[in-house]
This record gives sequence, C-alpha cells and structure tokens, in this order.
Amino acid sequence: MRLFEVQNAMNKEDILSKYNGFIFDPDYVIDEEHVIFAYIHMKKALKKKKNIAKDPKIEFLVRLSGETQISKAMKLGIKDNIKRVGVLIPEEEGASEIRGDIKKIKEFFGTVNKKEIFEKIAVMDIS
Repeated sequence: MRLFEVQNAMNKEDILSKYNGFIFDPDYVIDEEHVIFAYIHMKKALKKKKNIAKDPKIEFLVRLSGETQISKAMKLGIKDNIKRVGVLIPEEEGASEIRGDIKKIKEFFGTVNKKEIFEKIAVMDIS
C-alpha cells in the first residue's frame, strides 16, 4: 500500500487523470493510520454490500469522513486550486507521513481525538 502527498497540486482534472488511486484532501486526515483504517472499512463495506456509494472512490471518502451522507463526505475530496493532495494506491508499496490541519479536522469531525474519529468510522453499518 502506497500513501503519499502531492504538494503544489494541479487542477482537479489533472490530478484525477494523473493518479490512479484514492484521492483525498489531507487537511482532514489525522495521520496515515486514519487513511488505512478508512480503506479497510471501505473494503469490508463493499464486500458485504453495505456500501453507501456505488463508486469505490466515493465510498472511500464516506469511510474516511465517517459520514453517511455523500455530500458531507465529499468535503474530504479534492477541489480545484487545492494546495495539497493525498493519494492512496493500494497496489503499490511505500508510505509517507501525512498530517492534516488540526483546525479543519476539529471543524469537520468535532474532535481531534483519533480514537473518537476511528469510532465514528467503525460504527458505520457494515455488519
């Protein structure tokens, strides 16, 4: 699994065409463990047909955000003129350190406590 960050990103279309993986705004991510945890829960949801979104890349954002509403989860997606982009490519090897913006994390999740964020992701129905 390869997880990395792109600085001074391009426009949204260029990013999506250049990277074949799960793309997200790293400002809303506590650390790389948060991304991997969300990915695992996305895979479980798809396998058990408990996914909320049809597209796995959108389902990844749903799990990363801990939100059941796709419109809220999309806040963790990328936008035009974004400065940093997080990329997860499960088929490749490697990893890097990713740290989000504490203010944005607190605003979105209501906490910066990793355990509380993970609990929000874990309680989403995949049983």
